[in-house]
Amino acid sequence: MSRPDDRVPLDRFPRSLWITAILLVLTVLYAVLQVGGVRPYLFPAGHGAWIEGEVASATPFIARPPDLRAQVAPGTVGRVAPASPADRAGVRAGDRIVAEVGEDGDQIIFTFPFTIEGWRAAYWLGVRGPIVLVRGNGERVPLARPAVWRSDADGWARRHLGMILQIVVFTAAAIVLVLLRSSDLTALLSVLALALSAVAGGGPLAGVEGVLPLGRVLTVFTWMAGPMAFPIIALAILHFPSPSPLLKQYRWIPVVPLAAAAPMIGLSACSSLYLVGVDGLAGAAQWDAVHPAVYYTSFAVALAINVLAIVEGIYRYRYNHDANERRRIRMAVYTAVPGVLAYAVKEGIPIVARLAGFDGPAYPDGVAAVLQAGVLLPAFGLPYAVGVKRVLGPRVVLRRSIQYALARRTLTILAILPAAALVLSLIHDSNRTLAQIVTSGSVVYILLFAATVAGIRYRDRARQWLDQRFFREEYDARKILLSLASRVRFETDPADLASLVVHQLDEALHPDMAAILVGGIEPGVLTPVAVLHGSAGPLPLDGGLVTMLRWSEEPLEVFPQDLRSPARRLPASELEWLATSGVVLLVPVMDQARALVGVIALGGKRSEELYSDEDRQLLASVAAQMGLGFDVARLRQRAAEAADATVLVEPIAPPMHECPHCGRCEDHTVATCPADGTAMQPARSVPRVLENKYRIEQLLGRGGMGAVYRARDMRLDRLVAVKVVRAELLGDPEARRRFRREAQIVARLQHPSIVSVFDYGTLLDGGAYLVMELVRGEDLRCVLQREGRLSGDTTVRILSAVCAAIDAAHLEGVLHRDLKPENILLPVGGIDAKVLDFGVAKLLVDEPQNAAEHSGGTTLTMAGAIVGTPAYMAPEQLRGNQPDARTDVFALGVIAWEMLTGELPFGRASLAEVVLAQARGEPEAAPGTMSPALERAVRIALEMDPERRPSTPGVFATLLRSAVSGEG
Repeated sequence: MSRPDDRVPLDRFPRSLWITAILLVLTVLYAVLQVGGVRPYLFPAGHGAWIEGEVASATPFIARPPDLRAQVAPGTVGRVAPASPADRAGVRAGDRIVAEVGEDGDQIIFTFPFTIEGWRAAYWLGVRGPIVLVRGNGERVPLARPAVWRSDADGWARRHLGMILQIVVFTAAAIVLVLLRSSDLTALLSVLALALSAVAGGGPLAGVEGVLPLGRVLTVFTWMAGPMAFPIIALAILHFPSPSPLLKQYRWIPVVPLAAAAPMIGLSACSSLYLVGVDGLAGAAQWDAVHPAVYYTSFAVALAINVLAIVEGIYRYRYNHDANERRRIRMAVYTAVPGVLAYAVKEGIPIVARLAGFDGPAYPDGVAAVLQAGVLLPAFGLPYAVGVKRVLGPRVVLRRSIQYALARRTLTILAILPAAALVLSLIHDSNRTLAQIVTSGSVVYILLFAATVAGIRYRDRARQWLDQRFFREEYDARKILLSLASRVRFETDPADLASLVVHQLDEALHPDMAAILVGGIEPGVLTPVAVLHGSAGPLPLDGGLVTMLRWSEEPLEVFPQDLRSPARRLPASELEWLATSGVVLLVPVMDQARALVGVIALGGKRSEELYSDEDRQLLASVAAQMGLGFDVARLRQRAAEAADATVLVEPIAPPMHECPHCGRCEDHTVATCPADGTAMQPARSVPRVLENKYRIEQLLGRGGMGAVYRARDMRLDRLVAVKVVRAELLGDPEARRRFRREAQIVARLQHPSIVSVFDYGTLLDGGAYLVMELVRGEDLRCVLQREGRLSGDTTVRILSAVCAAIDAAHLEGVLHRDLKPENILLPVGGIDAKVLDFGVAKLLVDEPQNAAEHSGGTTLTMAGAIVGTPAYMAPEQLRGNQPDARTDVFALGVIAWEMLTGELPFGRASLAEVVLAQARGEPEAAPGTMSPALERAVRIALEMDPERRPSTPGVFATLLRSAVSGEG
């Protein structure tokens, strides 16, 4: 059975589309002829002699007649390429050529002054095929004109390769944009702008188009493309991504760029028509050749108008509230602005210099290459910004491009290319010695091959380094989501689980709104249990959204504004729910039986970027672990109801063994230490592997709260530090809740001088553990025990890093409250110091559990308890009063005193004795231990009255640095 033809009849195509298609066909023909039949034959390729007035030598990059005011006699040989046919035939710089005869007998006679008729004859003589040069003495010199790939034309690539790339890239971009989207005015104008730009920058075809039946049409098109490109580009900018309000307010606006380019258009039309045989325009073409300033002035004005159009587009961006259109404008601006500026520098400055009567600048190769690369940028950004329905932002596109470039298959293909080139080179040079091969160009292929193999070997590290170095936000988001995915299933309270997830998603992805909706609370709906930055109502379980989530089990993006989005077919009530909540991404939470138990609902990112594939994959992983977490929470709740909560559960796995001598940790089956033969001892309640994630390797230290071990993260294959907190310190649910809360607060502190917290968990005996960054080095206490005291410069350098870290914590609303040398690590190389152990930290700001709850600050330790180490505690802290940022400043002052003098200012005895020492007044410093300026700075931090201390650690660090610099 036949089916109806869905194709659109040809007579239904709009006229603008036909015009675009015709111009695009002409552009493709131009590109093929220019790349294959013109550029490879231009100087220093071809016969290899630069002859004034000859098209093969002097073909410009802009379709223009020659400047007939030139003082150099036509036919003069300017220079000769070494080893070229002209060089071998004895043609030398300074020779005088009176005529040039082509293969078919056509002849150019070089007369002085050069005439417009002579230029037309030279144009149609072309650049291909053998010629005969006639010297002034009548000697005839026959010359071949080989293409560059059949000759050794040194410098040809530097002169022509960038132009070839520009022609090919812009033509390809126009074709791609037609394939992506070719029905609206913005897209059609963009296609025309790309096509005309490809032709405008490539120069004339030098007579090669004469082989085509309609070659003369192509000639006129080539000459008109440059002038027409300017108004078309301006109109494309004014219509992108939607028409500028100026176009409606001022109907004459489209005429302005056309009027600016009108002199160029008129002159190019006259010259091109004369070139194809309209003899009546010889006078106009002659005038154009003698008065180039008119053309170039129009060129400069039209270019300036395009720059103004871009400025207007950027201005429009500020008031555009559509996120997708803003991303389009950003992508276009980030590529078009560098492109226009690069073109202005590359072509505009030489033109202005020519107008002023000077020679244009000769850019070095590196600068020319950078400018040419900048000119190509719009060919990549514009098709994406115009043709793709929903675009990503520039940073995401760049990051994706780097990720794809470092993909295994891409690098493998790239490795094959230099390897193949190397093999061919070695075969070609088989008669040479190894030393000759190494010193020849073959070494380049060896280096390329080695670099690509290294890229394959270290691509994951390279990707991570690039993300960390140039895409810090994306790197941090990935790290947070990976950590979240590994943690959520160990939450024992569903409410805490939902709160943890929304806060971590907010920190990682910065959505306009984040919500967790779960089933089982109210019949027939998913009920919001945790919402940030907005509101979300219940979602019906029998609605279209939940049906789609159950069917796909994958994150679902919903864009009701998109005509092709399936969300447009949803019931009106659900469309209203999406519009009211601002949700654009729904992630299903499935339990172990593959039943939908909840949904993660996210609004658009505040950065206006779309959620990437990586975001959706990580969110799906988080949702999967949430489903497991809900299952575990239900099981634990049932177990708690069936048994006494105070009875400890017997550990399933036996505790690991530790070496009391070297701290090495092994399985319980190892009786003696493999390193020193010491009898191993069991580590009470600590398994060798924590929750199938971290394998403990060695004891690093032990203290009042527990022990710190070096461990290996088995998922990410990295070393970490694991701090195990004794069960008796977490003997009740409130203490465990405080520990979990502390871990969440400290994990959000991001600073180079703060030891990062990656994860936390609980042990079966009621204890808990923190997983932290492993810092190689020693703590400040060990250094002070070894050195006694430190110099002023060293002290200030270390404390400056510590103050910066504590300042960052204060900005996040967290006090440390237990600063002491044991909690300051001095890493090996790089960062001067790192602060750890925020275990008794206190929040400075409110952290309400829900929108209706506002308390006066959440203390992470028992209310009224005195926490910290007495020798380093401020008077208000010892009295149990409310601490603030100046409390940590006092501790920093104590540490500074100890580092400079080797002694504690108020002793290291009991709490009562420290209180008495503080009451006696300022401490005495031994003579010569520190300079007077440094002592004054430290004493200010040790003021008993908090009001008289530096207000922040940063201010204290500034005082210390000023004191040290004043000594110098």
